[in-house]
Amino acid sequence: MLAAGRTGILAFATLILMLAGSGAVAMNPFSVQGFGTLGAVYNTTDNAGFIRDLGQPKGATGWETATDSMVGLQLAYRPNEKFEAVIQGVSRYSYDDTFQPRVSWAFIKYQLTPDVAVRAGRLGWDAYMLADSRNIGYSYLWVRPPIEYFGALQFSHLDGADIEVRHAFGETIASFKLYVGQADEKLPLLDDGDLFDLKGIEAYGAHLGLQTRNWSHRIGASLYHNPNSLPPPYSTFTDLLRATDDPLAPGFANDFDIAGSDTYNVNYSVAYDNGGLQAQFLANLSQSNKRMISDHYQLLGLLGYRIGQFTPYLIYTGTWLYNFDDSVDLSPDNPLYFAGELLIESTDWEQHSWKGGVRFDFMPKAALKLQVEHIQSEGYPSYWRDVKPGWDGDADVFSLTVDFIF
Repeated sequence: MLAAGRTGILAFATLILMLAGSGAVAMNPFSVQGFGTLGAVYNTTDNAGFIRDLGQPKGATGWETATDSMVGLQLAYRPNEKFEAVIQGVSRYSYDDTFQPRVSWAFIKYQLTPDVAVRAGRLGWDAYMLADSRNIGYSYLWVRPPIEYFGALQFSHLDGADIEVRHAFGETIASFKLYVGQADEKLPLLDDGDLFDLKGIEAYGAHLGLQTRNWSHRIGASLYHNPNSLPPPYSTFTDLLRATDDPLAPGFANDFDIAGSDTYNVNYSVAYDNGGLQAQFLANLSQSNKRMISDHYQLLGLLGYRIGQFTPYLIYTGTWLYNFDDSVDLSPDNPLYFAGELLIESTDWEQHSWKGGVRFDFMPKAALKLQVEHIQSEGYPSYWRDVKPGWDGDADVFSLTVDFIF
């Protein structure tokens, strides 16, 4: 079991249950809403720890309840139709090995016109379709957002502003959003607890959406600029490279120092919902100007069909390399040549998986989900923790969750 202290999530859950049980969580112009997940996951291999996302420092081997369990509370103040203020807190297993509650949203919104709205503050980073509701398990079919696709999203929120324009053309609703902000989170990098501080990373993006009676389309693009270097041992290695007499070393060191990196994402999503049938297809292309952040493309396909209270579903998803350069641009006699090969190996990774499951809406605003998935990780296991030497990259993961909202 993970060593995370569960005091925070228990206290937060108690607060939410008190509010839900009071039966009076809406007081105009104030409203209180909540969401949560109680989950258990079983990883068949003990050679690598399974994680929900890159923000988790330790992974599940065998049974674990911390991976997916979380609880959130959202307070909104809306004195009129034009102005709204929202704050949301979430308690979940995160980078510091605890369930300490953190503010995930905190923004003010102003409706300039019936079609134009602006927001400022802490916002969910919705660079992809469904990305800004990643913590609300009740809002989607799967147990968790597949890491093979959503793993490229290192941020859960941004401190900044956005503007959205929405307009109806008959039965079609068109929308356009433009946003800008800075990250303020930490990511665990290595099994020994080293953290990468995302604070100061600037993000920019836009997306265009079209929604009809049964179809939703969205195309988006984002850029984030990172001014920060990775902590040791990565920064130590690049510093040592620059200190050698090898004339090729400075260029190689610069390629593997992510300070000054620009990473671009371009994505397209389409969803179809008609009666019991649900289908989604998402595609993303990610590219960087630094070799340390290797270029990948991600695909996700989902098919589900609702039969009464049950919705069985099937998912295939993956992330694959493209334009990968494995050349070691150092002089062969450089004493750090072998270390350079190891560094390149750490950027050589792919992963894909099949996931099948069923969602059971056993009561209003609550759903039980059972999911089975077979995962194949190739190359460096970037989406795993505590990996033992010789692991072949295969794993089967079983998940059971109860998702609820109120």
